[in-house]
Amino acid sequence: DGVTVEQGGLRHLTGVFLASVDRGDSIVAPARPNTVLRGGDRLRFVGRVDQVLDLQAIAGLKHINQDHIRELSGPGASYFTVVIGHDSPLVGMSLREAEFRSNYQAAVVAIHRAGVRLVAKLGDVDLRAGDALILLTDSDFGRRWQNRADFLVVSGLGDEIEPVAPGRWKTLGVLLAMVIVAATGVLPILHAALSAALLMIVLRVLTPEEARQALDLDVLGVIAAAFGLAMAVEVSGLADVIARGLITNLGAFGEIGILVGVVVATVALTELVTNNAAALLMFPIAITSASAAGIDPRGMAVAVAIAASASFLTPLGYQTNTMVYGPGGYRITDYVRVGLPITVIAVVGVVALVPLFY
Repeated sequence: DGVTVEQGGLRHLTGVFLASVDRGDSIVAPARPNTVLRGGDRLRFVGRVDQVLDLQAIAGLKHINQDHIRELSGPGASYFTVVIGHDSPLVGMSLREAEFRSNYQAAVVAIHRAGVRLVAKLGDVDLRAGDALILLTDSDFGRRWQNRADFLVVSGLGDEIEPVAPGRWKTLGVLLAMVIVAATGVLPILHAALSAALLMIVLRVLTPEEARQALDLDVLGVIAAAFGLAMAVEVSGLADVIARGLITNLGAFGEIGILVGVVVATVALTELVTNNAAALLMFPIAITSASAAGIDPRGMAVAVAIAASASFLTPLGYQTNTMVYGPGGYRITDYVRVGLPITVIAVVGVVALVPLFY
Protein backbone atom coordinates (compact mmCIF):
# COMPACT_ATOMS: atom_id res chain seq x y z
CA ASP A 1 0.00 0.00 0.00
CA GLY A 2 1.50 3.30 -1.13
CA VAL A 3 4.38 1.87 -3.18
CA THR A 4 4.76 1.45 -6.92
CA VAL A 5 4.33 -1.82 -8.81
CA GLU A 6 8.08 -2.10 -9.24
CA GLN A 7 8.85 -1.30 -5.60
CA GLY A 8 6.31 -3.90 -4.49
CA GLY A 9 8.12 -6.65 -6.39
CA LEU A 10 5.30 -7.23 -8.85
CA ARG A 11 7.46 -7.00 -11.95
CA HIS A 12 9.44 -9.83 -13.54
CA LEU A 13 7.27 -12.51 -11.91
CA THR A 14 7.61 -16.11 -13.09
CA GLY A 15 4.86 -17.08 -15.52
CA VAL A 16 2.51 -14.13 -14.86
CA PHE A 17 2.43 -10.35 -15.17
CA LEU A 18 0.27 -7.62 -13.68
CA ALA A 19 -2.17 -6.48 -16.38
CA SER A 20 -4.52 -4.01 -14.64
CA VAL A 21 -5.49 -2.42 -11.33
CA ASP A 22 -9.19 -2.11 -10.51
CA ARG A 23 -10.01 0.58 -7.92
CA GLY A 24 -13.78 0.24 -8.11
CA ASP A 25 -14.40 3.70 -9.54
CA SER A 26 -11.57 3.47 -12.08
CA ILE A 27 -9.32 0.92 -13.76
CA VAL A 28 -5.64 1.45 -14.46
CA ALA A 29 -4.83 -0.54 -17.58
CA PRO A 30 -2.21 -1.38 -18.45
CA ALA A 31 -0.54 -1.27 -15.06
CA ARG A 32 2.86 0.43 -15.35
CA PRO A 33 5.98 -0.01 -13.21
CA ASN A 34 5.41 3.45 -11.66
CA THR A 35 1.70 2.85 -10.89
CA VAL A 36 1.19 3.51 -7.17
CA LEU A 37 -0.79 0.76 -5.42
CA ARG A 38 -3.42 1.41 -2.74
CA GLY A 39 -4.98 -0.80 -0.11
CA GLY A 40 -8.09 -2.45 -1.52
CA ASP A 41 -6.87 -2.39 -5.12
CA ARG A 42 -7.94 -5.43 -7.14
CA LEU A 43 -5.00 -6.63 -9.21
CA ARG A 44 -5.52 -8.75 -12.29
CA PHE A 45 -2.66 -10.97 -13.40
CA VAL A 46 -2.32 -12.71 -16.76
CA GLY A 47 -0.33 -15.85 -17.41
CA ARG A 48 -0.14 -19.51 -16.51
CA VAL A 49 -2.77 -20.68 -14.08
CA ASP A 50 -0.33 -23.10 -12.48
CA GLN A 51 1.80 -20.14 -11.34
CA VAL A 52 -0.93 -18.80 -9.03
CA LEU A 53 0.94 -20.25 -6.05
CA ASP A 54 3.76 -17.76 -6.72
CA LEU A 55 1.34 -14.88 -6.14
CA GLN A 56 -0.06 -16.43 -2.98
CA ALA A 57 3.45 -16.47 -1.55
CA ILE A 58 3.76 -12.67 -1.80
CA ALA A 59 2.98 -10.98 1.51
CA GLY A 60 0.15 -8.46 1.26
CA LEU A 61 -1.66 -10.13 -1.63
CA LYS A 62 -4.90 -11.99 -0.95
CA HIS A 63 -6.69 -14.13 -3.55
CA ILE A 64 -10.04 -12.60 -4.43
CA ASN A 65 -11.70 -15.98 -3.85
CA GLN A 66 -9.78 -16.73 -0.68
CA ASP A 67 -12.93 -17.98 1.04
CA HIS A 68 -13.15 -20.80 -1.48
CA ILE A 69 -9.48 -21.78 -1.59
CA ARG A 70 -8.04 -24.35 0.76
CA GLU A 71 -4.42 -23.70 1.68
CA LEU A 72 -2.34 -26.07 -0.39
CA SER A 73 1.40 -25.94 -0.73
CA GLY A 74 4.30 -28.24 -1.43
CA PRO A 75 4.67 -31.07 -3.93
CA GLY A 76 1.21 -32.50 -3.20
CA ALA A 77 -0.62 -29.51 -4.73
CA SER A 78 -1.98 -30.02 -8.25
CA TYR A 79 -4.27 -28.27 -10.70
CA PHE A 80 -6.99 -30.09 -12.62
CA THR A 81 -9.46 -29.14 -15.33
CA VAL A 82 -12.93 -30.68 -14.97
CA VAL A 83 -16.06 -30.19 -17.08
CA ILE A 84 -19.63 -30.22 -15.78
CA GLY A 85 -21.71 -32.75 -17.73
CA HIS A 86 -25.39 -32.35 -18.57
CA ASP A 87 -26.35 -35.10 -16.10
CA SER A 88 -24.21 -33.77 -13.26
CA PRO A 89 -25.95 -33.09 -9.93
CA LEU A 90 -24.01 -29.81 -9.82
CA VAL A 91 -25.95 -28.26 -12.72
CA GLY A 92 -27.97 -25.30 -11.45
CA MET A 93 -26.14 -25.17 -8.12
CA SER A 94 -23.55 -22.65 -6.95
CA LEU A 95 -20.24 -23.73 -5.46
CA ARG A 96 -21.44 -22.56 -2.05
CA GLU A 97 -24.71 -24.52 -2.29
CA ALA A 98 -22.84 -27.64 -3.39
CA GLU A 99 -20.27 -27.18 -0.57
CA PHE A 100 -17.75 -27.91 -3.30
CA ARG A 101 -14.59 -27.43 -1.28
CA SER A 102 -15.58 -29.81 1.52
CA ASN A 103 -17.35 -32.40 -0.65
CA TYR A 104 -14.65 -32.70 -3.33
CA GLN A 105 -11.55 -31.62 -1.40
CA ALA A 106 -10.75 -29.08 -4.10
CA ALA A 107 -10.86 -25.31 -4.51
CA VAL A 108 -12.18 -23.70 -7.69
CA VAL A 109 -9.79 -20.97 -8.83
CA ALA A 110 -11.48 -20.21 -12.17
CA ILE A 111 -14.62 -21.02 -14.15
CA HIS A 112 -14.61 -20.92 -17.94
CA ARG A 113 -17.87 -20.85 -19.89
CA ALA A 114 -17.79 -21.23 -23.68
CA GLY A 115 -14.09 -20.34 -23.61
CA VAL A 116 -14.52 -17.15 -21.57
CA ARG A 117 -13.33 -16.87 -17.98
CA LEU A 118 -16.12 -15.70 -15.72
CA VAL A 119 -15.28 -12.56 -13.75
CA ALA A 120 -17.52 -12.94 -10.71
CA LYS A 121 -17.61 -14.16 -7.14
CA LEU A 122 -17.13 -17.82 -7.92
CA GLY A 123 -19.04 -19.09 -4.92
CA ASP A 124 -22.26 -17.48 -6.20
CA VAL A 125 -22.03 -18.62 -9.85
CA ASP A 126 -24.74 -21.10 -10.84
CA LEU A 127 -22.97 -23.91 -12.69
CA ARG A 128 -24.12 -24.96 -16.15
CA ALA A 129 -23.48 -28.00 -18.30
CA GLY A 130 -20.26 -27.46 -20.25
CA ASP A 131 -18.62 -25.21 -17.65
CA ALA A 132 -14.89 -25.90 -17.23
CA LEU A 133 -13.54 -25.53 -13.69
CA ILE A 134 -9.88 -25.05 -12.81
CA LEU A 135 -9.29 -26.81 -9.48
CA LEU A 136 -6.53 -26.52 -6.92
CA THR A 137 -6.35 -29.84 -5.10
CA ASP A 138 -4.10 -32.80 -4.31
CA SER A 139 -2.46 -35.08 -6.86
CA ASP A 140 -4.86 -38.00 -6.20
CA PHE A 141 -7.93 -36.00 -7.21
CA GLY A 142 -8.04 -37.42 -10.75
CA ARG A 143 -7.93 -41.01 -9.52
CA ARG A 144 -10.73 -40.41 -7.01
CA TRP A 145 -13.16 -38.70 -9.35
CA GLN A 146 -12.38 -39.87 -12.88
CA ASN A 147 -15.32 -42.29 -13.08
CA ARG A 148 -18.00 -40.23 -11.34
CA ALA A 149 -20.98 -38.45 -12.87
CA ASP A 150 -20.36 -35.21 -10.95
CA PHE A 151 -17.96 -33.94 -13.60
CA LEU A 152 -15.57 -35.14 -16.30
CA VAL A 153 -11.89 -34.96 -15.30
CA VAL A 154 -10.20 -33.72 -18.47
CA SER A 155 -6.61 -33.36 -17.34
CA GLY A 156 -4.18 -32.30 -14.69
CA LEU A 157 -2.49 -29.04 -15.65
CA GLY A 158 1.21 -29.55 -16.21
CA ASP A 159 0.89 -33.30 -15.67
CA GLU A 160 0.34 -36.20 -18.00
CA ILE A 161 -2.62 -38.45 -17.29
CA GLU A 162 -1.69 -42.11 -17.03
CA PRO A 163 -3.06 -43.40 -20.38
CA VAL A 164 -3.46 -47.03 -19.33
CA ALA A 165 -4.67 -48.11 -15.91
CA PRO A 166 -3.03 -50.84 -13.82
CA GLY A 167 -4.43 -54.31 -14.47
CA ARG A 168 -4.64 -53.66 -18.20
CA TRP A 169 -3.51 -57.16 -19.15
CA LYS A 170 -6.14 -58.74 -16.91
CA THR A 171 -8.73 -56.45 -18.46
CA LEU A 172 -7.64 -57.38 -21.99
CA GLY A 173 -7.75 -61.09 -21.12
CA VAL A 174 -11.25 -60.83 -19.65
CA LEU A 175 -12.45 -58.86 -22.69
CA LEU A 176 -11.08 -61.43 -25.15
CA ALA A 177 -12.55 -64.29 -23.13
CA MET A 178 -15.96 -62.60 -23.11
CA VAL A 179 -15.90 -62.09 -26.89
CA ILE A 180 -14.80 -65.69 -27.58
CA VAL A 181 -17.37 -67.21 -25.21
CA ALA A 182 -20.18 -65.13 -26.72
CA ALA A 183 -19.05 -65.65 -30.33
CA THR A 184 -18.81 -69.43 -29.98
CA GLY A 185 -22.25 -69.65 -28.40
CA VAL A 186 -21.06 -71.06 -25.08
CA LEU A 187 -22.98 -68.30 -23.30
CA PRO A 188 -25.40 -65.60 -24.50
CA ILE A 189 -23.78 -62.17 -24.79
CA LEU A 190 -25.66 -60.85 -21.74
CA HIS A 191 -24.46 -63.71 -19.52
CA ALA A 192 -20.93 -63.41 -20.87
CA ALA A 193 -20.84 -59.65 -20.19
CA LEU A 194 -22.17 -60.01 -16.65
CA SER A 195 -19.69 -62.81 -15.95
CA ALA A 196 -16.86 -60.63 -17.26
CA ALA A 197 -17.92 -57.77 -14.99
CA LEU A 198 -17.97 -60.09 -11.97
CA LEU A 199 -14.57 -61.52 -12.94
CA MET A 200 -13.10 -57.99 -12.99
CA ILE A 201 -14.02 -57.68 -9.31
CA VAL A 202 -12.75 -61.17 -8.44
CA LEU A 203 -9.39 -60.37 -10.09
CA ARG A 204 -9.30 -57.07 -8.13
CA VAL A 205 -9.06 -54.93 -11.24
CA LEU A 206 -12.10 -53.12 -9.81
CA THR A 207 -13.23 -52.79 -6.24
CA PRO A 208 -16.94 -53.37 -5.47
CA GLU A 209 -17.24 -49.65 -4.74
CA GLU A 210 -15.72 -48.69 -8.11
CA ALA A 211 -18.06 -51.13 -9.84
CA ARG A 212 -21.05 -49.59 -8.07
CA GLN A 213 -19.93 -46.06 -9.00
CA ALA A 214 -19.61 -47.13 -12.65
CA LEU A 215 -23.36 -47.77 -12.77
CA ASP A 216 -25.07 -44.62 -14.04
CA LEU A 217 -28.53 -45.04 -12.56
CA ASP A 218 -29.92 -42.06 -14.49
CA VAL A 219 -28.91 -43.60 -17.82
CA LEU A 220 -30.20 -47.04 -16.76
CA GLY A 221 -33.51 -45.45 -15.78
CA VAL A 222 -33.82 -43.74 -19.16
CA ILE A 223 -33.03 -46.99 -20.99
CA ALA A 224 -35.50 -48.97 -18.89
CA ALA A 225 -38.21 -46.37 -19.51
CA ALA A 226 -37.37 -46.38 -23.21
CA PHE A 227 -37.95 -50.14 -23.33
CA GLY A 228 -41.44 -49.64 -21.96
CA LEU A 229 -42.14 -46.71 -24.26
CA ALA A 230 -40.84 -48.62 -27.27
CA MET A 231 -43.10 -51.55 -26.44
CA ALA A 232 -46.03 -49.15 -26.06
CA VAL A 233 -45.24 -47.60 -29.45
CA GLU A 234 -45.37 -51.05 -31.02
CA VAL A 235 -48.37 -52.53 -29.17
CA SER A 236 -50.56 -49.43 -29.41
CA GLY A 237 -50.19 -49.30 -33.18
CA LEU A 238 -48.33 -45.96 -33.16
CA ALA A 239 -45.36 -47.59 -34.89
CA ASP A 240 -47.67 -48.77 -37.64
CA VAL A 241 -49.19 -45.30 -38.02
CA ILE A 242 -45.78 -43.63 -38.26
CA ALA A 243 -44.52 -46.33 -40.63
CA ARG A 244 -47.52 -45.84 -42.91
CA GLY A 245 -46.84 -42.10 -42.87
CA LEU A 246 -43.24 -42.65 -43.89
CA ILE A 247 -44.23 -45.02 -46.68
CA THR A 248 -46.99 -42.69 -47.90
CA ASN A 249 -44.77 -39.60 -47.97
CA LEU A 250 -41.46 -41.16 -48.94
CA GLY A 251 -42.59 -44.29 -50.76
CA ALA A 252 -42.38 -42.43 -54.07
CA PHE A 253 -38.60 -42.42 -53.62
CA GLY A 254 -38.53 -46.19 -53.12
CA GLU A 255 -36.65 -48.05 -50.41
CA ILE A 256 -34.01 -45.32 -50.26
CA GLY A 257 -36.61 -42.70 -49.36
CA ILE A 258 -37.97 -44.76 -46.46
CA LEU A 259 -34.44 -45.49 -45.24
CA VAL A 260 -33.59 -41.76 -45.34
CA GLY A 261 -36.71 -40.96 -43.34
CA VAL A 262 -35.88 -43.46 -40.60
CA VAL A 263 -32.23 -42.38 -40.40
CA VAL A 264 -33.03 -38.64 -40.26
CA ALA A 265 -35.71 -39.21 -37.62
CA THR A 266 -33.25 -41.22 -35.51
CA VAL A 267 -30.54 -38.55 -35.82
CA ALA A 268 -33.00 -35.86 -34.72
CA LEU A 269 -34.18 -37.95 -31.76
CA THR A 270 -30.68 -38.77 -30.54
CA GLU A 271 -29.99 -35.04 -30.04
CA LEU A 272 -32.83 -34.94 -27.50
CA VAL A 273 -32.36 -38.23 -25.60
CA THR A 274 -29.53 -40.72 -25.10
CA ASN A 275 -28.39 -42.77 -28.09
CA ASN A 276 -29.64 -45.94 -26.37
CA ALA A 277 -33.11 -44.48 -25.88
CA ALA A 278 -33.22 -43.15 -29.45
CA ALA A 279 -32.37 -46.59 -30.83
CA LEU A 280 -35.00 -48.28 -28.66
CA LEU A 281 -37.74 -45.83 -29.63
CA MET A 282 -36.99 -45.93 -33.35
CA PHE A 283 -36.46 -49.69 -33.58
CA PRO A 284 -40.13 -50.77 -33.69
CA ILE A 285 -40.93 -47.98 -36.15
CA ALA A 286 -38.00 -48.96 -38.38
CA ILE A 287 -38.88 -52.68 -38.34
CA THR A 288 -42.55 -51.99 -39.10
CA SER A 289 -41.55 -49.69 -41.97
CA ALA A 290 -39.14 -52.29 -43.33
CA SER A 291 -41.73 -55.05 -43.23
CA ALA A 292 -44.38 -52.92 -44.95
CA ALA A 293 -41.98 -51.80 -47.68
CA GLY A 294 -40.35 -55.19 -48.23
CA ILE A 295 -36.95 -54.06 -46.94
CA ASP A 296 -34.59 -56.41 -45.10
CA PRO A 297 -35.23 -55.54 -41.41
CA ARG A 298 -31.60 -56.33 -40.51
CA GLY A 299 -30.40 -53.44 -42.66
CA MET A 300 -32.93 -51.09 -41.09
CA ALA A 301 -31.81 -52.17 -37.60
CA VAL A 302 -28.17 -51.46 -38.50
CA ALA A 303 -29.15 -48.04 -39.90
CA VAL A 304 -30.94 -47.15 -36.65
CA ALA A 305 -27.99 -48.32 -34.52
CA ILE A 306 -25.52 -46.15 -36.45
CA ALA A 307 -27.81 -43.11 -36.73
CA ALA A 308 -28.52 -43.20 -32.99
CA SER A 309 -24.83 -42.57 -32.34
CA ALA A 310 -24.50 -39.76 -34.92
CA SER A 311 -24.86 -36.98 -32.34
CA PHE A 312 -22.72 -34.06 -33.52
CA LEU A 313 -25.01 -31.01 -33.48
CA THR A 314 -25.02 -29.94 -29.82
CA PRO A 315 -22.48 -29.87 -26.96
CA LEU A 316 -24.87 -31.93 -24.82
CA GLY A 317 -25.56 -34.64 -27.37
CA TYR A 318 -22.86 -36.94 -26.03
CA GLN A 319 -20.29 -36.96 -23.21
CA THR A 320 -17.31 -36.33 -25.48
CA ASN A 321 -19.08 -33.32 -26.99
CA THR A 322 -19.46 -31.89 -23.50
CA MET A 323 -15.86 -32.64 -22.49
CA VAL A 324 -14.36 -30.38 -25.16
CA TYR A 325 -17.02 -27.64 -24.95
CA GLY A 326 -15.51 -25.59 -22.11
CA PRO A 327 -11.75 -26.27 -22.45
CA GLY A 328 -11.90 -25.83 -26.22
CA GLY A 329 -13.67 -22.47 -26.01
CA TYR A 330 -16.42 -23.64 -28.36
CA ARG A 331 -19.88 -22.17 -28.81
CA ILE A 332 -23.10 -23.96 -29.71
CA THR A 333 -22.89 -22.48 -33.22
CA ASP A 334 -19.51 -24.20 -33.65
CA TYR A 335 -21.17 -27.58 -33.11
CA VAL A 336 -23.83 -26.80 -35.69
CA ARG A 337 -21.29 -25.43 -38.17
CA VAL A 338 -18.93 -28.42 -37.92
CA GLY A 339 -21.46 -31.06 -36.87
CA LEU A 340 -23.94 -30.49 -39.69
CA PRO A 341 -21.54 -31.58 -42.48
CA ILE A 342 -20.48 -34.59 -40.38
CA THR A 343 -24.12 -35.50 -39.80
CA VAL A 344 -24.84 -35.25 -43.52
CA ILE A 345 -21.83 -37.48 -44.28
CA ALA A 346 -23.06 -40.03 -41.71
CA VAL A 347 -26.60 -40.05 -43.13
CA VAL A 348 -25.40 -40.33 -46.73
CA GLY A 349 -22.93 -43.06 -45.76
CA VAL A 350 -25.57 -45.15 -43.99
CA VAL A 351 -28.10 -44.72 -46.79
CA ALA A 352 -25.51 -45.63 -49.43
CA LEU A 353 -23.91 -48.62 -47.69
CA VAL A 354 -26.80 -50.41 -45.96
CA PRO A 355 -28.50 -51.47 -49.26
CA LEU A 356 -25.18 -52.90 -50.46
CA PHE A 357 -24.99 -55.36 -47.57
CA TYR A 358 -28.65 -56.09 -46.83
